[in-house]
Amino acid sequence: MAPLQLSWFAWLSDVFPATGGHQTAAVMWRVFLDQIVFSPISLAAFFLFMGLCEGSDLKAVRRKLNVVFIPAL
Repeated sequence: MAPLQLSWFAWLSDVFPATGGHQTAAVMWRVFLDQIVFSPISLAAFFLFMGLCEGSDLKAVRRKLNVVFIPAL
């Protein structure tokens, strides 16, 4: 997950550089896009990985996602 996150944050930094007089706006856009776009993907991957590591099958992981995913966001 870390290489994907590194690429994501590097892309956000390239698209929204925090330089000049627009630092606050750039940081706000980065946080907004991170929370709207990447956080759901990252959270789903986390629950999937943890479920599989606990020995659950995909049906059990899906049931757990249905219960905990939205509240965790």
